[in-house]
Amino acid sequence: MKSVQSEKSSAIPGISRQDIYKIQVPLPPLQEQRRIVVALEKLLAKCEASKQRCDRIPHILKRFRQSILAAACSGRLTADWRAQNLQCDSLESWKEEKIGSLLSEDLANGRSVVDAQDPSQSFPV
Repeated sequence: MKSVQSEKSSAIPGISRQDIYKIQVPLPPLQEQRRIVVALEKLLAKCEASKQRCDRIPHILKRFRQSILAAACSGRLTADWRAQNLQCDSLESWKEEKIGSLLSEDLANGRSVVDAQDPSQSFPV
C-alpha cells in the first residue's frame, strides 16, 4: 500500500499533493476547538428537534382535517351561526298542514300552473 505522501496528484489540476501538504492553516487551541464542538452540538440538537417537529406536521394536519370534518358532519361547526341566524328554536313553533291543502286545485289535478308575473316561467302540463 502506498503512503498518502507518495501520491503526486490532487483532485485540483495544477496542484500537487506535496504543494497542498505544505500549506499552513490556523488551528485554534484545543480548548477553543472543544468550545466550537459544544456549540455545534447544541445547534445540531436544535436542528434535529426542529426536524422532528416538522415531521409531525402531516399527522397533526390530518387530525385537524378529520376533526373539522367531524364537526361539520355533526353540526357543531355551524352551531353558533345557526343559533344567531336562525330564528326557529325548535319544531314546536312549526305548524303542520296536509300537502293537499298546500296545492292549488289545478296543480293537484295535473294542470299547469301559470306564473301571473311571467307566463313564460309557468310549469308545463
